[in-house]
Amino acid sequence: MRFLLVVLLFCFARFLYGQTCTYLAYDGFEYSSDTPLHGLSGGTGWAAPWSVQNNNTTLPGFQSVYGNGSLSYGLLQTIGRHGTGGYQYLTAGRRLNSTDGGPFDAYIASGTDAIGTQAGSTLWYSVLLRKTSNNDQEVYTTLHSSTLDWCENCTTNKIGAGYFGTNSNVAGQRYWTLRIGDSYYPSSVPVTAGSTVFLVLSVAFNPPSGATIQLYVNPATLGNTTPSPTLTQTTAANLQMRSLAFYANPVVNSGYIDEVRMGTTYRCVAPDNTVTVNLPPVAVMAATPVSGQAPLSVSLNGSTSYDPEGGTLTYLWNFNDGTGTTATTPATSHVFPYIGRFQPSLTVTDPTGLSHTTYQTITVLDQNGTYPCQSSLTSLQEAGCTQNN
Repeated sequence: MRFLLVVLLFCFARFLYGQTCTYLAYDGFEYSSDTPLHGLSGGTGWAAPWSVQNNNTTLPGFQSVYGNGSLSYGLLQTIGRHGTGGYQYLTAGRRLNSTDGGPFDAYIASGTDAIGTQAGSTLWYSVLLRKTSNNDQEVYTTLHSSTLDWCENCTTNKIGAGYFGTNSNVAGQRYWTLRIGDSYYPSSVPVTAGSTVFLVLSVAFNPPSGATIQLYVNPATLGNTTPSPTLTQTTAANLQMRSLAFYANPVVNSGYIDEVRMGTTYRCVAPDNTVTVNLPPVAVMAATPVSGQAPLSVSLNGSTSYDPEGGTLTYLWNFNDGTGTTATTPATSHVFPYIGRFQPSLTVTDPTGLSHTTYQTITVLDQNGTYPCQSSLTSLQEAGCTQNN
């Protein structure tokens, strides 16, 4: 009997370890170097591209990193480059695909659009961060309930991990910290400027009775062995998530971010070389022309889109110009009848259901070749929702 039990356990472990991981959301920052973060749309599980407060595209600022290479942590799987931030107190964010039937469907109660409204589910999240400056300025990411993706200060319904300035200091030492709402829980792991940290969160949702959150800072094991958490906290608040925000202190190039992952297990958000991961497909769009007088006929081609695993892709074009027109072929064309700026999108989906959406801005001009009413603003400091600023 004992022998049979051992065999069954061995077979179960082989089955579990052999399962391919599929991300709920992912961004490996596989972008061209020195590109503004605002408008970039890599990965899967997102409802929109990255958005930087005030639509800021200043370089240097929030952008793909100078040069090549990912941040690294042990044998953690990585691709692409990494992102950097720090410019005039701005924040970057990205809206998660929390629609009914989307990748987070198991975490969303019927009739809602927020992750965490379904009881009995545990969500895993991980990110690589680096704080380059030896000071009290902040570098962190936050999962929050606001639909304004960069504005994590617009809600107290949030959890985050990183360095939160003086809230993360204990007896003059800086520590990597868990944030729940407006409460801060420093870990026992100090911040080392210039060194990459690997942060993992698990969130066990149990509405209406709150949630249990575990933070793992530089975990001792990756892949199929889940380590002990660095700290555990419970909250009576019903945590809900719709967006991810990334903040780095106001000095340019002082905070790095890479390998944002969300999944159903530890092994899938901390994959080493023993874990097989199904990477999302990559949508590639060519548009000709991208500007012209109304009505403007544009040829759109997505035939160079690809799946890293070689799977057959399906295509969905949305022209986002109010006509309600879509297309499902690799290449198509569309007439934009009105002046304005439009963002047609191409979504490609692989055989496992992972998808990626890319966007292209089309500018339609009037008969004089102009586009009226263009303006811009510059934010000097993020406004607080509870302050008269």
